[in-house]
Amino acid sequence: MKTFTQHEPLTDAELDRLGAFLKGCKGGRAMNVEQLDGFFAALIAGPEMVMPSEYYREVFGGEMSDACEFGSLDEANEILGLMMRHWNTIAGTLFKGEVYVPLLLEDENGVAHGNDWARGFMRAWACATTAGQSWSTTTSTADV
Repeated sequence: MKTFTQHEPLTDAELDRLGAFLKGCKGGRAMNVEQLDGFFAALIAGPEMVMPSEYYREVFGGEMSDACEFGSLDEANEILGLMMRHWNTIAGTLFKGEVYVPLLLEDENGVAHGNDWARGFMRAWACATTAGQSWSTTTSTADV
């Protein structure tokens, strides 16, 4: 078993593996990796720390126990580990003040539209606002 640092970006093969797993979730409401990337970017950039237990339902399109069929504990650890590494890669980039380049999937013509990334970002926004977090302002009038 190969070990990775928590900030090592996912390889293309690992992104494909994560994408295939998400596509196989029951109900067809799980995110694809482009949506997941936008979702994570929004949650990381938001004012409140969000725990995985708070967002797994959105990622998997339902409760993990209902939507996901892990073949083994090893597979569950693999998938959740890939998600954690992707989160940490985005967070590390943003917190260092570096430019984060969104992960965009290409269509059959080789064009990356970014719509799924934006949908993932907006889904995070909706989750935060329904959870009672206010992302509409990050500074108070006293700060201005």
